[in-house]
Amino acid sequence: MIILLILPLTVGQLFMSTTASATTYTLTEARAQITNCLASVNDPDITQSTLPSILRGTKSIYPDIASVETAVQNGDLRIQIATGSGVFGILDNSQSDLYCGNSQDNTVTVLDAAAGKYDYFFGGAGNDTVNQMVSVFWHTR
Repeated sequence: MIILLILPLTVGQLFMSTTASATTYTLTEARAQITNCLASVNDPDITQSTLPSILRGTKSIYPDIASVETAVQNGDLRIQIATGSGVFGILDNSQSDLYCGNSQDNTVTVLDAAAGKYDYFFGGAGNDTVNQMVSVFWHTR
């Protein structure tokens, strides 16, 4: 089962964390980040073709894959990929994050998007957990 969790925060940050600086990429690197994310999640229903519509369903600003690539390239969407079992990802409440689980048990400590932004979590085939969140919209497959 794949789970997509989205967390919009309201006025004021509910979870304070050290803000990591946004990383920028070349277009080639941004495309590789997206490809690696999708490979890690390994769900035939989540592809470069379907990713924008899944994210667009949350009223985000990604009408097509080029928009997703640009957001990754500019550091507006940080892709965080699990490399094993356990906790992964950097707390960063200044931008949107796309957490990409894998076939193991993955944990994201906090979905911490800033007001007006969204964090996304695609769990892989493992038993996945998000420890803290305010409001949740579930998208399951």
